[in-house]
Amino acid sequence: MNAVNKKVLMVTTLFPSEEKPYYCVFLLQLFEALREQGYTVDILMPNASIADGAVTETEYRGFNILHVGYTGSRINGLLGVVSPGFSGRVRQILKNQKPDLVNIHFSSAEICKALIRETKKSGVPSVMHYHGLNVYRDYYVAHPWLERFLGRHKRWIPKYADAVVGVSCKVGEIVRQKVHKAAIYTVYNGVDTALFYAAEEKYNEVFTIVCVANLIAIKGHEYLLRAAREVIVTHGRPLRLRLIGIGPEKDRLQALAEELEIAESVEFLGAQNYDIVAREIRQADFYIMPSYFESLGCVYLEAMASGVAALGIKGCGIDEVITDKQTGYLVEPHNTEQITERILYAIENPEDHARIARAGYDHVTGQYQWKHAGQALARVYEEILQGSKEHA
Repeated sequence: MNAVNKKVLMVTTLFPSEEKPYYCVFLLQLFEALREQGYTVDILMPNASIADGAVTETEYRGFNILHVGYTGSRINGLLGVVSPGFSGRVRQILKNQKPDLVNIHFSSAEICKALIRETKKSGVPSVMHYHGLNVYRDYYVAHPWLERFLGRHKRWIPKYADAVVGVSCKVGEIVRQKVHKAAIYTVYNGVDTALFYAAEEKYNEVFTIVCVANLIAIKGHEYLLRAAREVIVTHGRPLRLRLIGIGPEKDRLQALAEELEIAESVEFLGAQNYDIVAREIRQADFYIMPSYFESLGCVYLEAMASGVAALGIKGCGIDEVITDKQTGYLVEPHNTEQITERILYAIENPEDHARIARAGYDHVTGQYQWKHAGQALARVYEEILQGSKEHA
């Protein structure tokens, strides 16, 4: 099916802006890659800060963005319903714009349900696109009974969407646990090799590890800090640990670094612009993010494309990309001992560590650039649209 003149309406509450150009930049990169495949891409952003059903339009990097107001409340969230003004406006947008397909990204359960209902009324295929493992639960666990109640709404979404796209096979496995007949596709995220590329030289006085991640518990910083302590104190190996990111765990992690007596070797760099992140990764000797609840993690791909060996966690999406001690490193979740072992291996075996980094670079640049993601998503759309046409 020719993608020319095919239009997709992307729905997300998260997207970069002039004020925050690198906020969820991977969505921008994916949409640009899809546009290169011949699709017209518009964006609908539910917005609780404007009146219910009201619409404002903005433009960013050539994308037209419709901000549609809705009234959010805890009651709506619990009941899984959204304000009528929002649903009515979505219905009107679908009628006027006539998209060939609606792809839903980051949105609350009640918004997703409203969108899927309206697409079905309009005869437009809907795709639910999951970028995390939180298909049926949130990153921040609420009261258990509330989680179970809200989970009913979350199960409804992949059940009634025409298709589900996950950024790794792990996402599809989670969907399949509760929705057995869903049409599930995997489209891996990618990396911008114009920004993330290998350094010609590095200037580290000591072996340097970088981690780029929000300072929240699931990212596993605690295990990285404890492993750093073992390397520095127990094994007497000098080490520099540079942490990029912000979040509620910062004070606790800083206190832990003091307690472990490695504070002088740990730098908390806060939030940084994307170009600075790329530079920091490029100059690192090792990239480690021991996140134990990760659907894929674009930053692993970015590190590998920068010629830096990356360490991830088994059981997360990155283990579909990395093979341990071949294209990177993998360890069990919550495992300080294994992280320590991999760091020591990298320090004590620099030639093999460099071989692993080169293999990771070749693997990622050959299969996981954004152009590959755009091509894969276009193939998914073609299959969905062809199936929709056959059943019309």
